[in-house]
Amino acid sequence: ILRENMGFTLQEVAQLREEFDTADTAQHGYLFFEGFRKIVDKQSPPVPNDELRKLVQESDLNQNRRMEFNEFLWITRRLQDRRDREVMATAHAMRKEIGFNIEEVRQLRDLFTAADTDNSGAIDFAELRVVMSGMVTMCVEATYELQQIVNEVDYNSDGVLDFWEFLRLLRLLQVRNWRNFTGVASGIAGM
Repeated sequence: ILRENMGFTLQEVAQLREEFDTADTAQHGYLFFEGFRKIVDKQSPPVPNDELRKLVQESDLNQNRRMEFNEFLWITRRLQDRRDREVMATAHAMRKEIGFNIEEVRQLRDLFTAADTDNSGAIDFAELRVVMSGMVTMCVEATYELQQIVNEVDYNSDGVLDFWEFLRLLRLLQVRNWRNFTGVASGIAGM
């Protein structure tokens, strides 16, 4: 089944089918480039038009200049594989930059997941405050200081921390020994 579905699970195929059908507003069973572009823009980091058009051309084996669902799956697989490679490269580089070993990153991922109470994939300041209050007294001054440090590591300035920003934050708190963070956090991932 995975081979037939370009490596996607049945659940993923159903979700992709729904996105495809939504973009196929005329219900012809195929998409043109503009409809496909809208789906890609929602799913992934920006993909240049020329690169996307090349994938569309490579997938159009019957040369009808229409993207049927199986061609859509083929392209989506390539885009997903590309994102996965980028994530792995980022993870490797970040782990080296921040200095946590693999086991520490796993433990901190568990902490991040537990702190992400709304399952958004990011931690907002309220969620972070809850985590920190288990280690540090979060008085008004500490809250202000933490917000300033968060602003330093929130590279995209979206007001939330993704996992990599969260790791940078923890390392920065440790390096600065913010409010004796190193001492109180020593049991967390070997910090």
